[in-house]
Amino acid sequence: MTSNLGWQTFADIVAEVGVLVHDTNVARQPVIKAIINRAYDSIASEFDWPQFVEVDETGTRRISTSATAATFEAGQAEAPLPYSLAAISSFELQYQDTSAPRIPIVDPATLYEAAGSALTTAGRPRMAALIGQTAQTDRLPASDTLVVKATQPTNDNMLTLRVRYLATSGSYKESFSESLTGSFSTGVSLYAPSIAGWSVQQVVIPATWEGNVRVEDTSGNAVVFISSPYRPPSAGSPVDRAVSSPLLRLWPVPDIDYAVTVTYRRRPHRLVNDDDAPEIPVASYLVEKAAAEILRQQNKPDLGAQHEIEGMRFLRALHRRHLPRPQRARAKAFVDPLYG
Repeated sequence: MTSNLGWQTFADIVAEVGVLVHDTNVARQPVIKAIINRAYDSIASEFDWPQFVEVDETGTRRISTSATAATFEAGQAEAPLPYSLAAISSFELQYQDTSAPRIPIVDPATLYEAAGSALTTAGRPRMAALIGQTAQTDRLPASDTLVVKATQPTNDNMLTLRVRYLATSGSYKESFSESLTGSFSTGVSLYAPSIAGWSVQQVVIPATWEGNVRVEDTSGNAVVFISSPYRPPSAGSPVDRAVSSPLLRLWPVPDIDYAVTVTYRRRPHRLVNDDDAPEIPVASYLVEKAAAEILRQQNKPDLGAQHEIEGMRFLRALHRRHLPRPQRARAKAFVDPLYG
């Protein structure tokens, strides 16, 4: 069994799991990799690893290649948070003075109960709730047919970009998932008019896409702007990139523009390439945890239990060496069941 608490590469982890479960068949590696990534996501969410802590103090969000806006603008109760956010540690509003009164993140049901019929009341917000997800960086003011554009013509008629959005079908709101191809440099229109608000829920960008992604209304205003440096899994990874962010609602509705300081824990970069390595020193734990799951699938529960115990031993050692605190109860970002 492994005894290394260091930073092994993805290829090393996969190979070690294969040896432990007596299955080194290359055809089985995709299954082993998927199990390792599930274990990685799980352990990354269990502790407050300092490697994942981010602070966004800009107080603005990008709405085009150059323009920015205050996170919460006067009269608008909702706004998106950073794309990579997994859980919020603290959330602070800032306005005329430099003090930053904290706003508790509460359950959406509690928010509606507290607000009652006064959901449009204006003032300094005191409550916030995560209500869904969006890929937008700016609000769509009215129902409109959106156009997807790219900054590089190399994507034209070569790649397929997927967009999931809300539109009206008859008298009902319906979620559309659309695969788009064509001349993105001039613009490819969505099938149905998106409803006003934060209707573009997710954009899935092909792995080989070049440049920015911009979704405009018919007036040319950008409601989605995804910058080319944004790489959720890892730079150069051969997988599509699903981009969305948590959508936050405030109550009362902001009476003026407010800057926001958010301290949050981001999601870890996925392990994809052979030379990728976990951002936290959990390689040995991943080996044992993945081996335990595979052995249970092979109807070897006793052997699987041994590796589970060994994985817990490494976990205790990690806790002593790196001192991540146990995860306290906090608001979780919205996770879509179809896209994760």
